[in-house]
Amino acid sequence: FVVLNILLTFFLVFVFLQHGESIYQFIYRLVPLDERYKKSMFRQINETLSAVIRGHLLTSLTQAVLAGLIFWILGIPLPMLLAVITFLASFIPIVGTASVWLPLTLSLLTGRQYEKALVLLVAGIFGISLIDNILKPLLIGEKTRLPYLLLFFGILGGVKIYGLMGIVLAPTLLSLFFAITTAAAAAVT
Repeated sequence: FVVLNILLTFFLVFVFLQHGESIYQFIYRLVPLDERYKKSMFRQINETLSAVIRGHLLTSLTQAVLAGLIFWILGIPLPMLLAVITFLASFIPIVGTASVWLPLTLSLLTGRQYEKALVLLVAGIFGISLIDNILKPLLIGEKTRLPYLLLFFGILGGVKIYGLMGIVLAPTLLSLFFAITTAAAAAVT
């Protein structure tokens, strides 16, 4: 199921990169709102999608750099390759970067390198993995002007409901909800 979800995500990303502008124009023409409200709403959606993508990439890059640095300091072989794998793994919901540093911790334990295993376990939990929960809502929430706690729980709920696509869909749907309610409030007054 996870593999199918990842393949579907990559397919959708490809389609949106290839035909995004025409899809955007089609949806824009379909929305039955006054032009000024429509522009405001679509600008909010565009800013949200940009913020989500930028936030995910910067968070993943930060996690990968930190992980690579920790792997290098601990003397783990191929720290650069493991950092790249950590970058890619950070896009996988729930397990994320732990799918890289946790097996390395177990490997250090089986090799009787207890101090290094303890350092990697603590750095993995309170450093590499925790960055995702702190930095991503900050980066995304700053641009979308959504409350951090709402955004954090929205992303968790989005992943639960939509899988990997929930990372992008949840903030977008939250932003769309706030844009529609703002436009409706402005139209009433």
